[in-house]
Amino acid sequence: MKKRSKDLKKWKILIIILIVFSLFFFRGFYRLILNSAQLYKINKQKKEEINKNKKLKMELEMIKTNEYIEYSARTKLGLKKEEEIEYRFTPPKKENK
Repeated sequence: MKKRSKDLKKWKILIIILIVFSLFFFRGFYRLILNSAQLYKINKQKKEEINKNKKLKMELEMIKTNEYIEYSARTKLGLKKEEEIEYRFTPPKKENK
């Protein structure tokens, strides 16, 4: 009885080893692993692009507001309102120590 159970365990181990060996050297399994890695990368890129799209939509909505247009005109173009007085200061010189 004990010999039969030992033989059965050996066969089970041998079958498991053969299955693992065939999986690692089978081309389809290798391609499956490569495809799953590629799918992971593509899903990651997709999430990044979705986030970029959301940020761009928010920026587009912000650009449409009058406050943003006024801010851009003041900072980028240096414009001011007619009744405003513009003060310009020269930056302080760096002292050498």
